[in-house]
Amino acid sequence: MVSVSISSQSLWIDEGYTAGYVTIPGWESFVDEILNSKSSQAQMPLYLIIGWMIEKIIDCSEWALRAPNLFWAFLGVGSFWLIGKKMNAGWFPFVLAVQPYFWFYMDEARPYVMQIGASSLALYAFYMLVTAEKRRVGAGICLSLSLFCLCGASMLGAVTTGWVYLMLVICFLTGKPRFSRAELIVILGGIIVLGCLGIYYTWTLMRGAGGAVMWSSVGLQNIGLAVYEFMGATGYGPPRYELREMGQMKEYGEIVFRVFPGILAIGLPLAFLGGHFFYERIIGKRAWWSLPMICFIVAAGSALSLLVLAAVVGWPFWGRHLAPAFPFYLVWLAFSIKELFERRPWMGLTVGFLLFVIQFGSAVQIRFSAKHHKDDYRTAAIIAKDALQNGKAVWWVADPACGDYYNVPRQSNVRNGAQYLMWERQSTLSQATVPDKIIFTKPSLMDPHRAVRQFIKDQHFIIEQTFPAFQIFVPSRQKSEDGSRHER
Repeated sequence: MVSVSISSQSLWIDEGYTAGYVTIPGWESFVDEILNSKSSQAQMPLYLIIGWMIEKIIDCSEWALRAPNLFWAFLGVGSFWLIGKKMNAGWFPFVLAVQPYFWFYMDEARPYVMQIGASSLALYAFYMLVTAEKRRVGAGICLSLSLFCLCGASMLGAVTTGWVYLMLVICFLTGKPRFSRAELIVILGGIIVLGCLGIYYTWTLMRGAGGAVMWSSVGLQNIGLAVYEFMGATGYGPPRYELREMGQMKEYGEIVFRVFPGILAIGLPLAFLGGHFFYERIIGKRAWWSLPMICFIVAAGSALSLLVLAAVVGWPFWGRHLAPAFPFYLVWLAFSIKELFERRPWMGLTVGFLLFVIQFGSAVQIRFSAKHHKDDYRTAAIIAKDALQNGKAVWWVADPACGDYYNVPRQSNVRNGAQYLMWERQSTLSQATVPDKIIFTKPSLMDPHRAVRQFIKDQHFIIEQTFPAFQIFVPSRQKSEDGSRHER
C-alpha cells in the first residue's frame, strides 16, 4: 500500500532544489554548496547527504529521487506495529498507512517522510525507555539515533525533539523510570551530539539561511491550510497550488466553500474522538499522565511552538513543517479509537472504520486524481525547448532549478536559450527580449511585482494552453496565425 504512493510525476519547485543538490558530481563541491547556501537546503544536511549518496548508486529520475522515502516509510510503519503489539492492537500500522498527509509526502523528494519515520522510531524508543524493566540502554541508543536523524533531516525537527526530551524529564522527575548510570550516559550523549548539530544550525541562521516566504505574515489563511492538510482532507478539495493562490488573493469565501466538505467529513469523527478522549479523563477517571496524553502534548506543543516561531521570526508556517509531530498525533488518535472501542465496541468500530475509509479515499484522490497532479514542469520544459528549437524567444517565468533539471537552456549560457525571469520589476523587464512564448506559473510567487502580468495585459498576450500550475501565453496574432495554418 505504501509503495503505491510514489509516482513518476514531474518534479515541482521544492523537489527541483533537492535534485539540484543531490546531482552535484563531486563530494567536495556538494559540501561546499551546502555550506555556502542561504536557502533552507543548508538546514537539512542529513537528508541531502543520504540523497546525494543514493543518487550516485541509482539515478536521478523522478521516481528514484523519491524512492528513499520507502525506507523511512517502512521504518515508520514498523514502529507503529511494535507500539501496537505492546498495546495488543495489531491494527496500529494502518493508522499511518491510510493517512492522506503521509501519502502526499511519500510522493515528494523532500525530508518529510524521513522525519515521520525517524519520529515514529523515536516514539517507540521513548515508550520502551519509560516502560521497560530492563534493556533500556538499547532503547536510549535508539532514541538518540532517531532524534539525530529527525533533526538532521531538517532543522525544524528540533522543536518536536525538545518536547520529547521535556516529557522524558517529567517522567524522570515523577519516578518513572529511574535511569541507571549507563542509561543516563546514553541519553546525555545523544543530547550533546544534538547540541553540536544545533551549533551548525545556529551558524546557518547567522549567515541568513532560511526558507522562502510566500505570505508576509502568519495569518488564519495559512494556519487553516496547515490544519486542513494535517487532518487529511486535501484529497476532497482543490489542488494545493490553487488553495495557495486563493489564499494569496484573499478569496476566503471561495476557499471555505471548496474545502468545507472534506473538513466536515473528517473533522466530525476527529472532534468526536477528541471529545471522548478528554471525557474519559474528566468523568471516566482514566489516568491523565499516560502515553496517549504524552503524545497529545508533544503534538500540540510542537504545533503551537512552530506557530509562535513563525509569527515572531517570520518563518513560513505550512502543514509540512508539522511532519515531526505527525506520528505523535497519530498514536494519540489510535489510542482514542482504542479507548472508545473498549467502552463502546460498536461505536468505536463504526467511528474508526468510517474515519479510516474517508481518509483512505482522500489519500487515493491525492495519488491518482488528475486535479492533484504536481506542478507539471516536465510538460512546460518540453514546450519551452520545442519553441526554442523553432527559433522562438521564450520567457521562463518559473522555477530555475526545475528548468535546469529538465534541461531548459538558459540564455545566459547559450545563444538560443530561454530568458529565466523571477521577481522582475517593470524597469528590468523592459530590457528583456520580447517573447514569442511565456511559460508562466504561480503568479503570486514568480511575479510578486506584477511586472509580467502587466506586460501580458499591455501586449495583448493570450493563453495558448494550461496544465497543472502552468499557463502558456503567446501574442494574440501568433495564436490566430497558428489557427489559420491549422485550418488550411
